[in-house]
Amino acid sequence: MLDVNARHKNTRFAFDGHARLLPNGSWSTRIDTLNIDKLELDAPLLSALPAPLSDGLRQLDVDGQVMLSGELELSQAAGVDQQVVVGWDLSLDTTNASINGGSRIEHLFGGVRITGRHDSSGTHCFGQIQVDSMMLLGEQIRDVRGPFALENNRLLVGKWSQRFLPTQQSASSLFGRSLGGVVSLDAQVDLEDEAKFILQLNLANGDLAYIARRQGVNSKTAGRTFASLQLHGVAGKRSTWQGDGQIDLQKADLYQLPLLMSVFNIVSLNDSDVRSFNSSHIDFFVRDETIRMNRIIFRGGNVALYGQGRMKFDSSIDLDFYAAVGQGRSNFEIPLLRNVLTEA
Repeated sequence: MLDVNARHKNTRFAFDGHARLLPNGSWSTRIDTLNIDKLELDAPLLSALPAPLSDGLRQLDVDGQVMLSGELELSQAAGVDQQVVVGWDLSLDTTNASINGGSRIEHLFGGVRITGRHDSSGTHCFGQIQVDSMMLLGEQIRDVRGPFALENNRLLVGKWSQRFLPTQQSASSLFGRSLGGVVSLDAQVDLEDEAKFILQLNLANGDLAYIARRQGVNSKTAGRTFASLQLHGVAGKRSTWQGDGQIDLQKADLYQLPLLMSVFNIVSLNDSDVRSFNSSHIDFFVRDETIRMNRIIFRGGNVALYGQGRMKFDSSIDLDFYAAVGQGRSNFEIPLLRNVLTEA
């Protein structure tokens, strides 16, 4: 079959293909140069696709039209109980679609290249994510690039996909640009067992001023943000989330933050000391829907502020701070910190 063209509603199909049927009953069908434009992944189409492809696409819950191109092969060995083997090398691209990635990913521009096989041992595939822009949790992420693999019902993203990639390929983290810096992700998700996950998330060189504005903090501060988070649990159950991480602020005008302005009203510091606050370090861990900050340090020239506290997932905050000036240390509390942060 050469230069086959078809149309269904707004969807256009074009492909070349050939089939073989041997006397022993085995057969194979290969579709080359497959091109499908304006494809909608609706229920009738998913029902017609091979199970390993349709199951994965159902979980993604794609809303919008996609363009699909590549190669597809189906075969079955001789014998009554022989399973149909499916192989594919496909590129999927979309414009302004949305998909389910644990949280809803919207305004998706870009796609994936995916190569795989489904046989009696299960589904095995790998690919590359190439997304120009998308919106996740209200934040734009651009230039998303990196590897992934699907081993039966386990999705592996970034470096954890290494063992399933071809030997000549090395796995990097999944990278994207957001929050004024570079975000990287390595993750594993069990798609069958309640979407259990484990992830490593990093932010490098984020824009502190932009992040502060996104959190509703009215501040003129500037600086760079570096952060890391290790987290595991069940995707849809925040009560199961556990992990830890760090946040570092560098080259920052911390004296512009409403939090430190409130502190300076309590601790008597000269203007030089106030303006010397330019870095911070926070260690935290996540348990019981609470982020517990067991060490908070704001550093100035001759002054440091030490603290600890917690923040609920509902954004309620409770902090205690200690000021160290020279060799002395005094204790004080800042009540109603949430109001200070949002109203300053």
